Amino acid sequence: MSQEHASAATSSLRIVRKGAVAVVGLSVVGLGVALTLLPAPSSIFILLGLAILATEFLWVRKPLLWIRSLPGRLRARAGKLLSRRSRSVGQKVQR
Repeated sequence: MSQEHASAATSSLRIVRKGAVAVVGLSVVGLGVALTLLPAPSSIFILLGLAILATEFLWVRKPLLWIRSLPGRLRARAGKLLSRRSRSVGQKVQR
């Protein structure tokens, strides 16, 4: 097998893999969207589908990283609000 044929086979496999990842990832995201109408953990399926898509598509990685960092940012914001509130309560007690 020549170098050219090996390269063509590799690029064909890459295209097939990318297509398969797209179909599976979009199916899982679609299932998650459909589950929003039912009492089921739809957000888990949506995030799982995005994670599957992120293995092959760069455009999915940035929103996925933003979503994954959300709990930490919310925790930090809540900590700031609680510390501010506890300081203001402490000042009111001292007066």
